[in-house]
Amino acid sequence: EGMEEFLAASTASIQLDNLEKPPLHTCFLPSAEPIHDRHFWLLHTLRPNGTIYIDAGAHSALLRKAGLLPAGVLDVEGNFAQHESVRLVVVDRLHVPSPTGRIWGGNPTEVGRALVNYAAHEVGRIMGHQSAEIQGLLGYADSEYVAERQHISLFRRESRPQTPSFEVVKE
Repeated sequence: EGMEEFLAASTASIQLDNLEKPPLHTCFLPSAEPIHDRHFWLLHTLRPNGTIYIDAGAHSALLRKAGLLPAGVLDVEGNFAQHESVRLVVVDRLHVPSPTGRIWGGNPTEVGRALVNYAAHEVGRIMGHQSAEIQGLLGYADSEYVAERQHISLFRRESRPQTPSFEVVKE
């Protein structure tokens, strides 16, 4: 557990209960469940080298702490190598491909980041397929997952607290 800390000028005596305006200082509030360093590193430190578009079913599986299987991948953008960071973006799966051949639509929503087990061109070949087909499609299979669970971090998730945000509440 933590305690509240305030960074303020050392010469001023501030009574926090009697303030009319927000004070000029930085307030660090403790969190009962802080974000672990690895989640922060995946979400905020690494620069993504591409994007993997996933369907709602894959997103639901990720929320339940599963890895990302190729069957849930709808599209891939960018030029990334194995073990590089990518954006995970949820889109709607179309029942009929668009005139351009795209099988997804709707409003793309970035939900997290991942370190991938396969390069962009390999993800493009295995997307939409079952994990058992990877060996036949690529000639090898490093993993059944496009990204394993320990290499995925989501922005919002029930099993991990959200990144804290500061809100001024006026009564």
